[in-house]
Amino acid sequence: MFSVPPSCKQTLGSLSTSIQHQISTRSMLHSNYRAFLRRHNHTDIKPNNIIIDREEDRKEITIHRVQLADIEDSIMVPLNRNILGKAVGNRRWRSLRAHAEARANTPSDVFSSGIVTQGSSRGVDVQVIVLQHQLWYFGNNEYITVFLKHMGDENPWGTDVNIVERLG
Repeated sequence: MFSVPPSCKQTLGSLSTSIQHQISTRSMLHSNYRAFLRRHNHTDIKPNNIIIDREEDRKEITIHRVQLADIEDSIMVPLNRNILGKAVGNRRWRSLRAHAEARANTPSDVFSSGIVTQGSSRGVDVQVIVLQHQLWYFGNNEYITVFLKHMGDENPWGTDVNIVERLG
């Protein structure tokens, strides 16, 4: 889940073609370059990945800020409101509340970010955690044995039937 500031209500892709042409290319490139320097290597930038904080009057458009974002399934949650009954966010980075389809909001999103950061600093392999969750949900020892046989002897988890215990 990604919280979008109220002032950043539009993406470049949502603006009309005439307005897009009026936006300063230099300003956009400069802002995006700064975003690249601060963020990660983002290889699939599309118009909907560019958030524009702007004001428009009859004569001109004023661009205050341009940001790079990837907010495919985002929603703005108003203050003191929650999302209920939905498992929101990327499965790998969901907070425990979001996994349980309980109350999800900015504090739970911050919690999720903290867990990811903490796990990253300790060298936790997120793929192992995802595999562990999938095995717990879909499998039993018989299914896990078949899965490991399918993976072969060279898989990083071994041939052990007690893989869930080893991953935990």
